Amino acid sequence: MAGYKADTRQRNPPAPAARKPPAPLADAEKARAAATARQAKELMPEIVPLVKELYELGMIDGWRNVTITPLNGDENGTMEQGAEPAE
Repeated sequence: MAGYKADTRQRNPPAPAARKPPAPLADAEKARAAATARQAKELMPEIVPLVKELYELGMIDGWRNVTITPLNGDENGTMEQGAEPAE
């Protein structure tokens, strides 16, 4: 049959691969992850759903993979009015 092309679309996509559990955290790492989560929830609550979605997609292992970097040396990560970001 000239011109016939078989339907190659997947009708039932394969199930996502099972995630292997992340390595256990040491006490200091648990404390850092908890502090990061607390700080993010306090200073940037809008990021919490993003972290949750990244975790659910298997892109991160949770708060252990989140780092908050302060701007201009301010421990709260805020900038003064009109200040330029540090390079």
